[in-house]
Amino acid sequence: MKNYRQIVLLALLFVIWMDMRAKNEWFSSGYAYRRYTTQDGLPQMLTECLYTDSKGFVWIGTLSGFARYDGFRFQTFLSGREENIIRMYNDDKGNFSALGFRKRYQLKTGSDSVDVISFPGDWYLNGFNSRSLPFGCGIYENKQGNEKIVCQVSDTGLVKIFTHECLNEIGEFRKPYWDRQQQRFFIPTERGVYVIKENGVKSGFYKGIDVDCFIPDNAGLYAIGAGGIYTFSENNFRQELNYPFTDFLSGAWAVVSEKGLIVKDKNTIYRYRNDRLEKIFSGINSIRDLIIDPEGNLWAATYDGLYNFFGLDFKTNRLNVREDIVRTVVSDRSGNTYFGTLTGKLLCVNTDGTCREIAYPPNRDYEYFFNPGSCRFDDELYFTGGGDILCCKDYKCNRLNLPFDNYKFVKKMFNGKLVAGSSRQILVCDSSGKIIRTYNESGLKQPFYYCIETDNKQRLWIGGPKGITIVDDENIKTIFTDSIKLCSVITSDRNGNIMFACENRLYRAKGDSAELFRTFDNTLIRSLLFIKDNRLIVATLKGVYIINPENGNTSFYNRYNGFTSIEPMKTPMTEDSSGNVWIPTLENIVSFNPEDLSTRRLQPRLHILSVQHSPDNINWKKVQIQHERVLLNHTARNLKIEYIGLCYSAAENVRYSFRLQGFQEDWSEPQPDKHIFFNNLSPGTYLLQLKADAGDPLSESDIISLVVEIKPAFWQTWWFVTICTLLVLSIFSYIFYSYYRKKVSKQTESLKREIQLNELRVESIRLKSIPHFNSNVLAGIEYYVMNYSKEETNKFLSVYAKFSNLTLREVDKACRSLEDELEYVKLYLNLEKMRFRNKLYYAINIDEKIDQTICIPNMVLHTYCENAIKHGLRHNKTVGLLNICAVNALNGVIISVEDNGIGREEAARRNTSGTGEGLKILLRQIEMYNQLNKENIVQEIIDLKDEEKNPRGTIFKLFVPYKYQYI
Repeated sequence: MKNYRQIVLLALLFVIWMDMRAKNEWFSSGYAYRRYTTQDGLPQMLTECLYTDSKGFVWIGTLSGFARYDGFRFQTFLSGREENIIRMYNDDKGNFSALGFRKRYQLKTGSDSVDVISFPGDWYLNGFNSRSLPFGCGIYENKQGNEKIVCQVSDTGLVKIFTHECLNEIGEFRKPYWDRQQQRFFIPTERGVYVIKENGVKSGFYKGIDVDCFIPDNAGLYAIGAGGIYTFSENNFRQELNYPFTDFLSGAWAVVSEKGLIVKDKNTIYRYRNDRLEKIFSGINSIRDLIIDPEGNLWAATYDGLYNFFGLDFKTNRLNVREDIVRTVVSDRSGNTYFGTLTGKLLCVNTDGTCREIAYPPNRDYEYFFNPGSCRFDDELYFTGGGDILCCKDYKCNRLNLPFDNYKFVKKMFNGKLVAGSSRQILVCDSSGKIIRTYNESGLKQPFYYCIETDNKQRLWIGGPKGITIVDDENIKTIFTDSIKLCSVITSDRNGNIMFACENRLYRAKGDSAELFRTFDNTLIRSLLFIKDNRLIVATLKGVYIINPENGNTSFYNRYNGFTSIEPMKTPMTEDSSGNVWIPTLENIVSFNPEDLSTRRLQPRLHILSVQHSPDNINWKKVQIQHERVLLNHTARNLKIEYIGLCYSAAENVRYSFRLQGFQEDWSEPQPDKHIFFNNLSPGTYLLQLKADAGDPLSESDIISLVVEIKPAFWQTWWFVTICTLLVLSIFSYIFYSYYRKKVSKQTESLKREIQLNELRVESIRLKSIPHFNSNVLAGIEYYVMNYSKEETNKFLSVYAKFSNLTLREVDKACRSLEDELEYVKLYLNLEKMRFRNKLYYAINIDEKIDQTICIPNMVLHTYCENAIKHGLRHNKTVGLLNICAVNALNGVIISVEDNGIGREEAARRNTSGTGEGLKILLRQIEMYNQLNKENIVQEIIDLKDEEKNPRGTIFKLFVPYKYQYI
């Protein structure tokens, strides 16, 4: 009998073990979550309470202050202080308050400063007892802990709302509930639940109802605790679930979501719906609080930090053997999902969540079997691996007995043919494995093959290192370009339309060519899958995209909004009969239903966080926003505006568009940046408009506006501008009038100067044509006629005729070149030499460096020579010598005429003929010319004397600048 009992016991244990093995040995699953710690910005890991305000921000109370989370960063308050925050709420004015045991910390709307208000007396807030009460209300107990009252927090302190002796029985963690509509309190105790009217009258007692908290719902009132889950209706409690939710640290707590009732105890979170209790997550250190945000995401405050379970949309399915990973995944028609692992195990996860191992024929010489490229066709599943192709149907597996190779991919065509390939060859065979055709490098024009797909024309699209090879029976075409290469992923939609990926580029087939559909920056495409509604799932190293190829609308999921697994593998994804998509990753297998994600998509809740201005784009100062308006002075020409579109379900997808009317009338292109800059704005009134979407136009938010008014400086006002305009016009009028007068005066002076010069020229002509010189010359000619030959007389006449012609032709010119002046002087001196014969000699010495094109005053040399002969040489007893020199100076030329005559003093004493008018006219002309030039002509007359101070001649010197201007 004893042995019999042992055998029965062993058999029972074996059955239990087998059942556990079937359900739990190979496979486990849970919901995806993201955990936030102090490394993410939390002020402390020990989080106590949670709250979502009317704007959608998530607030976290900790043992070291509190924080606000916007989907990207935590803004902390009271950091570094031992301030235990146990309740948070917004008042009617929009001010945020965080409550400690004895203090209230208030943030006024639009401010980051914290005001501290201490509670009067010796009353302490009990955060655990208060959790079921409306925000702003709480259970306060005295210092001894033997008296409790319900109070409302006000600006002046505490206002008592309700008191009753039953409150003192609730214990440390039970939570009374205030039913304001029925004006009654539900008070849980160890003995049962009391129902007390607001006036203190007891209206009911429900003995034996052992609960910790009450959660209102549209259907009624839930009560949860050690006795399980109850509902209260028609003044009676009815037990819905008998399950001992126990929590000796903070009591059981629950929240209502669209997907059921979420319950927590000490370290486990459950979901109760459809009369079934599902464990969501377990093993957390002390769960303190739960909330559901406006988007339906589940948040948990724990002593392990803050957890975000998103909308319970993503599941992470894990192999219990940590050394193993899933290499391939495929689903059958019944909704069961098969996994082929690295160690060669074939597992089937049934629709009820149980898992079993499937036996299959042993491998041929390969230790491990499964490669990524599996597929389903009708009721048959095909798996690739070392040695052969495995075919499974109804949990039974057989091999196709193909030629020995390491098969990488397999595909069943619509005509029933099977295509299997390795890195080196591709086989086309029938369903029994009989080979029909073989392709290799010589035909496919590629050395290796990564993937294969068939299109709606029964053509094979083969991806490889060079690009795409298209096979249509015997016809082979290629798409090899610089961008279409290294093709490792191909898929087709329900209509057989091909899409493929090359590194980070996604292409869409178009006939025998392809067009670029989209580029994914800084990532690699790992897998593609068209789901039932023809949307495309794109798994990348950054996360998962869900794209509508018709309009390009895109949703993106990563660790911020649900897809928390690391690195999807280069393995084809699969979609089961329920619409769940399965994606193998390095850590686990992610499953989710895209339809649930699309129906849960919400519009971003858009808020302007701050407006800052700066005079130099370096030093920024925050501006207070009042009534959706900011007022700035004229120095605030550079603006920085920060904003956020709250969308925890699609944080990375949110894009923003803006326009600043009055500066930029058109909407900007959608961008992910959460701030904008405007530089060098002019004073005026602008209207900033913002909108956001979660990746597609259907999720576009409402437009929010902000009026920005930049006040002008006094010098930018209309009256100042008017005054300045009038003043400027007056100044310009005065300047114009002065300029006009100056110009008229200048023209008058120029005209006067021209008149004077003309008069001087007339006088000069008169002087040059005086009868004295001509009569002397004619007398000389007569003398020549009488005493010399005809040829000499003709020579005299010729020189005189040429001299007279030049005199009459050029006497009215203001200037002429040095070369022309010397020629003229030579004619004059030759005439005088013919008259005086051997009594007059002259010499001309010109520096070779002199530019003889320099203009000098007309007849200046003639005037000097004439004066030298007339006043100096004519009365000389000795032979008269006249020396003309021209030497180069720094900025001009120095011309001199030197004679050995009697000198000016002796000529004046003798009263030689001549008035000196020629020199006077020349000096007056030079003075008038000098008025038009910065650098002047300088004239100098030097009397020469010997050692005994006797006169020995005169020198006339003239300095003429090279750039001298004449009228």
